[in-house]
Amino acid sequence: MNLLKTHGFQLGVDHYIRVQQLIAMQPDTLEPDQLKLIFAPIIASNAKEQALFYTLFDHYFKHLPHTKDQRPTTQPKAIKRHQRIRPLKKWVSYLMIPLVLIFTVFIISKLFVLPEIDMSSLPKAAQVQKDALPATDQHGELEKITISFNDVPQEIIPPTAYQKYGLAFKWMATILPILLFLIFAWLRFNQRQVILEKHEQGKMPSSWFQTTFQAPNINFLRNKRFYESTKQLRQRLQSNITQLDIDATVDASVRASDSPVLCYTHLTQPPEYLILIQVNDNRDHFAGFSDSLYLLFKNEDILVNRYFFYNDPRICFQDDYDTTYPLEDLITRYHNCRLMIYAQGDHFLDPFTGDLEPWLEDILQFDNRALFTPKAASQWGLKEVKLSRYFIVLPALMDGLYAVVDYFEYPHKYRPKDWMKQDKESISENAIEDVESLKTYLSPTGFRWLCACAIYPELHWHLTLRLACEFIPSKELSESDIIQFIRLPWFMEGSIPDHMRHALIQALPSSDQKKVREIIFKVLEENDISEGDPGFDLYTLTMALQKWSLSFENKRLKKQFYDQLSRVSKDAILQSYVLIRLLDTIPRNPLLFFLPQRFYNLFFKHRLPVFGLKTSFRLLRTMLFVCLAFFFIPEPEPYHVPESRPIVSFEFVKIKAGEFMMGSPENEPGRQDDETLHPVRITKDYYMQTTEVTQGQWKAVMGKNPSSFSNCGDDCPVETVSWDDVQVFIQKLNQMKSDMRFRLPTEAEWEYAARAGSQEALYTGPIQILGYSDAPALDPIAWYGGNSCVSYEGGFDCSWSEKQYECSHCGTHPVAKKLPNKYGLYDMLGNVWEWCQDGYGEYPADLQIDPTGYPDSDRRACRGGAWFNRARFCRLAYRGRNSPAYEINELGCRLVAVSPNSASKKKSKESQPEKKQGN
Repeated sequence: MNLLKTHGFQLGVDHYIRVQQLIAMQPDTLEPDQLKLIFAPIIASNAKEQALFYTLFDHYFKHLPHTKDQRPTTQPKAIKRHQRIRPLKKWVSYLMIPLVLIFTVFIISKLFVLPEIDMSSLPKAAQVQKDALPATDQHGELEKITISFNDVPQEIIPPTAYQKYGLAFKWMATILPILLFLIFAWLRFNQRQVILEKHEQGKMPSSWFQTTFQAPNINFLRNKRFYESTKQLRQRLQSNITQLDIDATVDASVRASDSPVLCYTHLTQPPEYLILIQVNDNRDHFAGFSDSLYLLFKNEDILVNRYFFYNDPRICFQDDYDTTYPLEDLITRYHNCRLMIYAQGDHFLDPFTGDLEPWLEDILQFDNRALFTPKAASQWGLKEVKLSRYFIVLPALMDGLYAVVDYFEYPHKYRPKDWMKQDKESISENAIEDVESLKTYLSPTGFRWLCACAIYPELHWHLTLRLACEFIPSKELSESDIIQFIRLPWFMEGSIPDHMRHALIQALPSSDQKKVREIIFKVLEENDISEGDPGFDLYTLTMALQKWSLSFENKRLKKQFYDQLSRVSKDAILQSYVLIRLLDTIPRNPLLFFLPQRFYNLFFKHRLPVFGLKTSFRLLRTMLFVCLAFFFIPEPEPYHVPESRPIVSFEFVKIKAGEFMMGSPENEPGRQDDETLHPVRITKDYYMQTTEVTQGQWKAVMGKNPSSFSNCGDDCPVETVSWDDVQVFIQKLNQMKSDMRFRLPTEAEWEYAARAGSQEALYTGPIQILGYSDAPALDPIAWYGGNSCVSYEGGFDCSWSEKQYECSHCGTHPVAKKLPNKYGLYDMLGNVWEWCQDGYGEYPADLQIDPTGYPDSDRRACRGGAWFNRARFCRLAYRGRNSPAYEINELGCRLVAVSPNSASKKKSKESQPEKKQGN
């Protein structure tokens, strides 16, 4: 209310009554933000006052401390929200760990695992590719196929498991250890932060036991300076009440002789003191020292009252933490007292303006105000100078107590600079990490006392005094030793860093270490804890550890400790911050047998293997494993998919079934007697090779080139091959596992495909024979005896007469250089004769269906003419015939491709001897 008044709010008695009534009606669990909304309509009368009220309310409750568990009574809402979502954050974090691992494995598998190979998509020995050709009048759209034979192994070996997963395994062995190290380091760090947070908040886990230490005798503080200070503090004060001074009245009346003279004197009263002690932690030695002084003052009959507070004194409490006292009530109750605050004063000044916080202005109602700080006066700075405007700032020494009374009575005498010049006892922040600097700063007794305090991992004021009383003779202790301790930040925080603890313990002789451990063991035995109480197992384990620490050579005590250790879960031990740090002082471990002590202390976190190595050594171990995995896990040999390197390819055009007139009419120029004209019906589709078999195709299959005109090139037709040679060639092709089967065309199939719907002598029209080798109609479509001139070496001497073109040498030419017929077939006339499957025989005059000639004939038909022949041979109806073993540089071949089913039916049909096929 006073804070609101200072900011201009007009508050009366009715406001107080209404607020008190509302407070009584509200539940205890109501949040400050809810109270703010309830009280605002009572306090504020307009929008401006309401906004100001909200600001002051939030600022006030932001610093309010909690009394339960030595924490602020009204916790900020942000902290409570943080506590509410902590379990959610914990489980989300635990859920993220497997997700991160799964994601990492997924990425590694995608990057480094050999993808699945579809064996069906690998290159085959033979592949068929279909294309479309322009339409013709008779067949419509033509279908063209290309059959390729590839050089691949007969059996394609799939990749081995190591070829497939080896690289991923190597990278997992390299990356996952680092990732796991980071995850577990984060978990350890997070777990340690939770433990420390609970520890700092005074909220122990359910498995902890609360160590209590009884207050020891502190009479050693009663030195000469103490009594001089208490004498000063007891000096009585003159009051405003007067009474009749009889002796002075008698003397004055006698001297006056005429009338009585009344004399009065002012009564005196003992001074009263209000002490406010700042508590940063339940292990804060400065607060303990200040409280001990209060107890000594009380024993010296000084009228003193003491309260504690956290950070700021708006909410105070005494030994009963459940009962709080607002600062306003203390000011009203003790306004005539002298105020002495034991605090650092960090929260007393506004961090921006440097002025006294507005909520502390009421404290200025005390006429006498003193602030005792633990900081050495030589280290005072701007903060202490600004505080000296409002308080008499003094170091927390007996000299300060002795001088404060004089300053209360004569404030003009106080000059903070005088104190800053006098006090030289200080130590820098860097020097505190050095044992030798501590020896110089502390007295020998103080340093020995500090080493004794380092054995127990937590610093408690009563335990520190207990060690001082029982370990160090009281005559050697002095106030300066205690003050020097208090000024070390460790004794304000309640903990010495582990590395300094080990250094201080090693500086203490082993005999003294044993004495200190005996004292600690005796103190821990005073804890009232029985079986069934929370943390009993940890208490038993701690006592077993303390008992073993008295004699590390005792195998029986060691066995008892390890037996007790095996009965306590590791998780429970890891929750005990004090127990972990106690375990850190065990000097014996199997690791010592092969690691020197200095390396053991450097790398080993706890003195028991169950707790693992320090983070530095775990990182070193992880990196060593990663290096070994990276350098010694061999990379798998790369798996190469067999390349599809074509050996040879053939192009075919689909010839659809149909009917035509085979042979020639009697008036066709150059006609022979065996060309009887008769109808033929082709009932099945088949594929005819677009060109004659070339030398390159023959070499790819057979491995050699029998051609006489080999200098013509691989694109020229193969020649000098017999019918029998062609059958061997076809057999090898069929062994290459193609989806098609190859053979020579029958005469009917050859002529049907060659005519492409034409009934003339040529597929381009009629023929006019002008001479032996002179038929101009053949020139655009065929290489024959009249135009087969060549210039390459090895050409045949063509000195015959009546040629269309004069030249000295003739021979074969590259295929597909002349015009094709309507089916896209090249060189059906000329270049080389083309063997047919049929045996040669006479044509019948009636309709023939899929004729196959005369299988028993000793001659095989050949069609189309050649580069050497006269013009009349290069007609569609002309029939040649030769022995199957006959070979000449004019004879070649052209293939037909059919599906395996139709090929097998054809073969079955031909194998029936009772049904004679003829043509």
